[in-house]
Amino acid sequence: MLFNYKKGYGEMHYFQDDLYRLWQIVKKKIKKDKHYLQNIKKKYDNNFQRYAALFITLDKTDLKKISDKQLLYFLKKVMFAQTDSVGIGHVIEAIGQHVEGDLKVILRKNYGADKVNEYFIALSVPSKLSFVAQEENSLYKIARLPKSKQALALKKHWHKYFWLQNNYRGPVDMTIDDFAKRLKEASYTSGNSLLAKKKFISKIKLSSEAKKLADTIDFTTVWQDERKIFTLMAITYTGFVYKELIRRLKINPEALLYFSIVDLKKIKDIKQIKKMEPELKLRAKGSWFLWERGREWLAVGRDYERLVKLVEHKSDGFDHKQINGSIANSGIAIGRAIICKNISQIHKVKQGDILVSSMTRPEFMPAIKKAAAIVTDEGGITCHAAIVARELGIPAVIGTKVATKVLKDGMMVEVRANHGLVKILEK
Repeated sequence: MLFNYKKGYGEMHYFQDDLYRLWQIVKKKIKKDKHYLQNIKKKYDNNFQRYAALFITLDKTDLKKISDKQLLYFLKKVMFAQTDSVGIGHVIEAIGQHVEGDLKVILRKNYGADKVNEYFIALSVPSKLSFVAQEENSLYKIARLPKSKQALALKKHWHKYFWLQNNYRGPVDMTIDDFAKRLKEASYTSGNSLLAKKKFISKIKLSSEAKKLADTIDFTTVWQDERKIFTLMAITYTGFVYKELIRRLKINPEALLYFSIVDLKKIKDIKQIKKMEPELKLRAKGSWFLWERGREWLAVGRDYERLVKLVEHKSDGFDHKQINGSIANSGIAIGRAIICKNISQIHKVKQGDILVSSMTRPEFMPAIKKAAAIVTDEGGITCHAAIVARELGIPAVIGTKVATKVLKDGMMVEVRANHGLVKILEK
């Protein structure tokens, strides 16, 4: 994996050869053991339960009263909770990127090329609503309660979803009032599409081979959503510990964001983090982190700038009149392209715009609801953008690799999601 960080903006990239190789391994494992993925997820869930106990302990602990040694202990626990929140769940990326191609081959063979995209979209509808939709449905129901019962219901809702607006830079402190402000605008997502999927499978007499792949898509899509919950919760508790570190060390909060797991393994005392502050500030200006075969490689300063130029040079060879990607949800939309590389930019999106991002996250939802379509650089059929696009019924083209580099704010574009195409109409 390759991470690019600069002034609070981060990009994550997987090596495509690695994802393809992993998908080939997973296919063989599934063929030998039909419960292979379920067994992996059980291990993942066991990890989550272990960290859930840690989170309960942190809720009951006054971090200001514990020793430096105890604080370091909690720091290590919460940072490893973040890494394990993905952990073995990285297998989802390999499946999401490549299962689509395998399923489409079967659909083309059995039903003809003209039916491939239509059938694929119908089969990729998850069997469970995303946590974003579940949260909104819950809020919608609270809004329809008598006023006398809303306060208690909102308190329970906050306790369940306090992590909802977190992002990879850190936690966002949500209050009960934040949820209360959304009561009037909350909408309801039904499960009708799930029923339609079952009828569709029965109608077209899906082959057993195709059904196995469709089931794999469904399983990993639901797992991806649950994985996101674990990640966002881990970010909350990492934030608790970071807040106390900042208080004790008087360290720049921005610099602390660039403290890594590899750094964590080396330190024996939290005061060593303060000594790293100049290095952390340098990383904040721009840094590449590369994880390969269990090792971390870091590029900052001039090395970082050289890598940026290399990546930008590679993007110059693309056709700048149209962009191709995978179909996440069908449909056609025309609108202004608005590039959102981080949460601070989503305010730019107005009703009917085309949201263009490296990848979407739950905190992008206010912008997504206004967008006429979604276009992303990264992601497969199980990604967040694909899930919410299907739930909201808006066109989406994902995995373009270059959308945020080729498209500019204000460009008029046409998203032909039925064909995985984004066409530039006016620059």
